[in-house]
Amino acid sequence: MPLGPGGAARYGAPYWVLHRAELQSALLARLRDFPQIELRLETAFERVETTPAEVNIVCRTAAQRIHLQAAALIGADGVWSRLREQVFRTHAAFTGYVAWRGMATTDALPSSLRGDSVMNSVMTWLDSGAHLVAYPMRERGLLNVVAILPGAETRPDPNDAGDPDAVSFYIESLRWTNDVRAIIAAVPSWTKWPLFKMPFAEFTQGRVALIGDASHAMPPFAAQGAAMAIEDAAMLAALLSQHDDPSQAFRRYAELRRARVARVQRVTAQSGGIFHLPEPVATARDLTMKLLGGARLMAQRDWLYGWRPDISGNTDQ
Repeated sequence: MPLGPGGAARYGAPYWVLHRAELQSALLARLRDFPQIELRLETAFERVETTPAEVNIVCRTAAQRIHLQAAALIGADGVWSRLREQVFRTHAAFTGYVAWRGMATTDALPSSLRGDSVMNSVMTWLDSGAHLVAYPMRERGLLNVVAILPGAETRPDPNDAGDPDAVSFYIESLRWTNDVRAIIAAVPSWTKWPLFKMPFAEFTQGRVALIGDASHAMPPFAAQGAAMAIEDAAMLAALLSQHDDPSQAFRRYAELRRARVARVQRVTAQSGGIFHLPEPVATARDLTMKLLGGARLMAQRDWLYGWRPDISGNTDQ
């Protein structure tokens, strides 16, 4: 799929890949432009009580509990959202897959993988029941590698170092190329991240709203989890600027986002099914993709990549 200059011209913006720290740094820099925003670190949400006029929030630090009053509360606390579990009583469901994440320095890759075709591309290899994604972090001289493999349900732990031998053993059973095996071998350490999803999205209740994975977590089969969170925020910010009553803005936000998010969740599930097809159906998939070509495959995603915020009532935008 031609997501370089052609993609930027088609959609009016580039297709970016970046390290999570870069995204967080950009958001933090923007936050600092607004002195009325107070950022509190190492402060955990504990509970909320709502009334028709306000929300009463209890947070805690290592030293104390903090009681806050506010006009509204927005939960952006991820797939394991404590706010969602408390207010909406809904829980994430395990997908059956585990993401093994690692970084390889580009210097550790064979010369065949250090050319412009690799260093300017997002690459995906498919196999029965598994796939692998790799893309460059040019400014850091790194290749980000994510292997999606079947696995057992556990709670995610960012400090859970996966066993490289387990990844290598599974890879050996697949028909991936020598390039893939070289990338796997270049990753010195892995983190093991079980993938969870929200079967249906929860958006709002009174003066409480959810955005991103807290509302509609999805596996990374369409690479849209963070993108959907940013879309949520763009829509919600626009609506809050139009309504004095946050609960009205929240209701409108839910109306406008529900169809869009549901469609992305469907496409994500479909993509996972297509990626993991067994033989001989996988060969037919590969042939179909070759016959369609990159431009036509990308055209099937125009509705996704060409999205623009629209609060006028057109829920297809």
